[in-house]
This record gives sequence, C-alpha cells and structure tokens, in this order.
Amino acid sequence: MDFQRNWEDYVGQTVCVAGYHNYSPRCGEIVDTSYSKSNLYDMRRADYYAVPGDSGGTVYSGESGLLMGIHQGNGGDYEVYTQVHNIISEFGIYPYLD
Repeated sequence: MDFQRNWEDYVGQTVCVAGYHNYSPRCGEIVDTSYSKSNLYDMRRADYYAVPGDSGGTVYSGESGLLMGIHQGNGGDYEVYTQVHNIISEFGIYPYLD
C-alpha cells in the first residue's frame, strides 16, 4: 500500500473519508486542489459528506484506494483535507502503511 503524491490528484477525482462518525465510507469528488484559509495552505476541498467528530479521519482515493490525506473539517460548502505530502513536509512524519 502507498499514498498518493500531492501532484497526482486532480479536480473531479473520487475521494472517500472514513471518520469516527461515518460507519461506512462516504465518497465525493475533489473540487479544489489549492484551497487556503488563515494559516492553512495547499489544502484540498471535496464534496464528500462528513460530520463533526470526523476530523482526523482517513481520506483515500475511491479509484485506487491509495491514502490521500487527513480530513480537517468544513471549508464553506465543501469538506477540507490535507494531503499526506503536507504532513511529511511540515512534520517529517510518514504514514505507516501495512
């Protein structure tokens, strides 16, 4: 298993979230690949459905199953997540994929 690099995603790509309150994955499409707000930058916005408490949930490609990021919350009319690459760049933390 691997993760999708930030330059590989695109508007219209199917993404899914598996959060604490979503007992089954919820999927939608990426609508923006360069969303920024306050001190958050290079985020992704997608139209999957998430509820409060799903923050920190896994976001993955609905097409390939690759890990894509971590759900952050709501960004207006859409949900927002950060790409795995952003976490690696900022904190030097790599996902454990087994």
